Amino acid sequence: MRVLQCGYSKSGNYLLHRVIEQIQESHGLFRSFVERSGVGQTIDALCPRTKRMPDARRVDNWKLVDGRWHVQFPDMRARWLPLDWELALRHTSLVWSHDTPGDLVRYERDFTHRVYVLRDGRDVVNSMLHYLVTPAILALYPDHRFTTIEQIYAELDFFASKVVAWRDHVRSLLRHRDRWLVVRFEDLVAQREREIARIAVHLGLDVDVAAIAANTSFDRMHEAAPRHLREGKSGDWRRWFTQRHGACFDEIAGQELRAIGYGGACDSMSAQDAARTTRDESPGRE
Repeated sequence: MRVLQCGYSKSGNYLLHRVIEQIQESHGLFRSFVERSGVGQTIDALCPRTKRMPDARRVDNWKLVDGRWHVQFPDMRARWLPLDWELALRHTSLVWSHDTPGDLVRYERDFTHRVYVLRDGRDVVNSMLHYLVTPAILALYPDHRFTTIEQIYAELDFFASKVVAWRDHVRSLLRHRDRWLVVRFEDLVAQREREIARIAVHLGLDVDVAAIAANTSFDRMHEAAPRHLREGKSGDWRRWFTQRHGACFDEIAGQELRAIGYGGACDSMSAQDAARTTRDESPGRE
């Protein structure tokens, strides 16, 4: 068995990885190339401040760079480690990629199963912006021009660029949706056991659903990976989006948001939110 998991960054990829990993582990099927090759141990030894997950040593987080597969390495001196694709495939059972489904089509035959994690794009963008000013990212990119979440939200063009990136990833999914088992992050959180069972059925494996649900609870995962997990809840974007951000998101990606079953950004803002953002954007508050 070899599973390819995909999703835009901050869509719930870590939770999905932990669920699939534990399903495989329960049958003795989990294998990690970075763990077997020693790359994982190198990450532990050299990158304690910049690694984002405590178990990065066994997560095959790979990326296409200039048409070739690479291991993501949390050090700017060697950000991408080139892979021998055939060699790496022989030693992995679960690959995590943020590349678009369209870019991954040519590699589909290398995997027995494909799972895509989907999340409300407003929460994705909000989570991404918060992530960019975490200590691990600031240590990895010391010249990063933003150091606070307020600075990022003040730059509407930068905000818009992240919305565009999410939209393009979702557009690619919509073109290739029949190739993937799609799992919604919100369902994986609220209906954990049901979704774990659905994933296990897709993989053709019997599992102790309750045990895996307990082992992948947010509290347990946040305790293990506080750098990678912030709040793990839906709707936090409402605390941060002003009316300008909502309108910007809706203009760029509202159609895609609705196409995957979520409401439009501005339509979902409450009267209280709108009143707050009007005050925030009044003259003298810029």
